[in-house]
Amino acid sequence: MGDLQNHFGTDASLTPEDNQRILKYLVDNSAEKFRNYKRSQRINDSIAKNKTPIAITKTPYFVKKHRDIAKKLITQKEVSSISNCMACHTTADKGLYSERDINIPNYGKWDDD
Repeated sequence: MGDLQNHFGTDASLTPEDNQRILKYLVDNSAEKFRNYKRSQRINDSIAKNKTPIAITKTPYFVKKHRDIAKKLITQKEVSSISNCMACHTTADKGLYSERDINIPNYGKWDDD
């Protein structure tokens, strides 16, 4: 949020009001604030104390949980990016990421057994 003029090579500048509103949302909903949720705690605990990942997809927890997914399943047009949670996590819009609710397009239900 501090360098939106160079946000992954794009100028994503916002009005000061929008910047503050989004920053407040991010801080208020960060994993540190929701330590009573197991997944938030695991995400936060996976990050080294002096590191700040640029995205949740770069956290050690996220990387570990997604390491067995074939690249072709992620890069297919129905998903397109590992950051497109709703493509596979059918209840992500509710903040739920249970493995039983994963349905990968052109693959089906996820079973890591």
